[in-house]
Amino acid sequence: TDLEAETTYIFGVTAVNEVGESGRKSVVVTTLEAEVEVLPVPDSLFAFTSGQNAMTLMWNAIDGDVEGYKIYNDGELVATLGKYETFYEVGGLEPGTTYCFTVTSYKGDLESEHSAEVCETTPPTVPAALDTLFAEALNDSTVVLTWNAVEGATSYNVYQDYDTTFVTVTDTVYTVTDLEAETTYIFGVTAVNE
Repeated sequence: TDLEAETTYIFGVTAVNEVGESGRKSVVVTTLEAEVEVLPVPDSLFAFTSGQNAMTLMWNAIDGDVEGYKIYNDGELVATLGKYETFYEVGGLEPGTTYCFTVTSYKGDLESEHSAEVCETTPPTVPAALDTLFAEALNDSTVVLTWNAVEGATSYNVYQDYDTTFVTVTDTVYTVTDLEAETTYIFGVTAVNE
């Protein structure tokens, strides 16, 4: 007993009586591969965004003898959790970026295989508000609105007065027609991205 795994040993046996000892008969034997405990792999990993810079991960708890879980992002360790922690929020993420995660279980130095990978994309950054908006009356029924482009915007919504309906344009100029003469109007413009 107490031999090393996967190691070759030579054993010899002799017969003995009161007169003496026989010649030795030897045998060569290699011990088997050590039995390694295999930990269960976490399953049903699910990810959802919890803001532009964060993502929440959830998975099923393991009933077996494990100490906890390890979370990986693209193969790099993100967090080590206890046995009863089956969800985790990953912060500090970039908006509009896809991240892929896996989870393993661990016990001491042992670690399971990685779970199935799950990928999710954080929402893009909301564009900044316009810094300028100009209105010029061309005649008694037409006003031209102009504004500076907003970085990251793919379109603009133009609102008239306090109405919740709007017109979507991709340019930074919009002409409003069919207005009443000598009437005050309030226009608003918001920047939008996808």
